[in-house]
Amino acid sequence: ETRLLGIRQKVSSRLHARKASSNQLMQPYLPSQLVTQLKSVEQHSVASMQRLYVTIFFSDISGFTRLSEMTDESELIELLIEYFNVMSRITLHHGGTLDKFTGDGLMVIFGAPQEIPAQQGIDRCVKMALEMRSKWFELRRSWVDRGIVIPIGLRMGIHSGFCVLGSFGCMDRLQYTAFGSVVNLASRLEGLAEDDEILVSSSSWTMLGGKYAGVAREAATVPGLSRPVHAVRVQG
Repeated sequence: ETRLLGIRQKVSSRLHARKASSNQLMQPYLPSQLVTQLKSVEQHSVASMQRLYVTIFFSDISGFTRLSEMTDESELIELLIEYFNVMSRITLHHGGTLDKFTGDGLMVIFGAPQEIPAQQGIDRCVKMALEMRSKWFELRRSWVDRGIVIPIGLRMGIHSGFCVLGSFGCMDRLQYTAFGSVVNLASRLEGLAEDDEILVSSSSWTMLGGKYAGVAREAATVPGLSRPVHAVRVQG
């Protein structure tokens, strides 16, 4: 566990260093409007918070703990950075805001800081998740060819609703992010997903109007939530 935490911290430090060191290095990871916002981050405060309708996406690699136990540390770090580079490019291609790297996963926002119609945000997010899954299959096959044969999968969760967004933290370490129950549920959906599964909350799925094929999952009880969670598994 200590080794795994250390690896995650090293990967996170290297990736965040790329995001923060300069505008040139940030550009591959962040939408232009957020780069501009972060360059003047000292001007942001609690007073600049917004309440917006957004779509939140979470992903992580299942089986990562086992992978970390069976893989050399330097090789594991390079695998993760390769994974994050691929997923970050897909995020930007679909207009998402890469909020943060979460150990072996991502948090992405659609609809902030630049507002877009709610249905468009959900649609873009599902398209992004489908492309991520496709690229994940390619990436995983390439890892198998390199001798990484430990079973791993990609789990993804999506939910939409109103969130509070802004730059949070102390003045020398502010981070633009989203807070609220919508973020919490998106994270819980990712945790409920099986390997290589994309779970979308039923409320968000309804807004897509049958554009994608999906199968309803059985309602799940999640600790900390008063109501069962209803979700749809995206097919394709």
